[in-house]
Amino acid sequence: MAHEMDDLEYWTGVRSSDYWYNTIQQIGRGGSSHTYQCIRSIERADSSDFADGAGNTYVIKFFTSDDPQREDRFLNEREFLTEAEHPSILKCYDSHVFDPNSLNGSYPFYVSEYMPRNLRTIINSKEPTPIPKKISYSIQLLSALVHL
Repeated sequence: MAHEMDDLEYWTGVRSSDYWYNTIQQIGRGGSSHTYQCIRSIERADSSDFADGAGNTYVIKFFTSDDPQREDRFLNEREFLTEAEHPSILKCYDSHVFDPNSLNGSYPFYVSEYMPRNLRTIINSKEPTPIPKKISYSIQLLSALVHL
């Protein structure tokens, strides 16, 4: 099953209660989740109306572990991102359970905004970051931590 879950096609055509998402590429994988860049489809899942945010790029994160403690952490993360309102904290726009084949089980997921540059990519970048930018990033990070 793990090999199948690494295949991008396994996660295509993901439906939430309101929207359809099409995965584009895998952007991360950890011990309990797979993360993909995706695009929201033009049609709503529940009708023929046009979807808000259709064509926009998002991130979709699937919980893929069997560990109940990790699942609780994943669901807490989803809840936090749904409720948090801070410009330096990702926003969760949608969530549901993906059930591609009942034989393989179902996977809770959430959809959040896509940030092509995040703190990890900035830290890992080979390009030097100017001091004023570093200060700006530090202030944004501290502001988010204070919000917690």
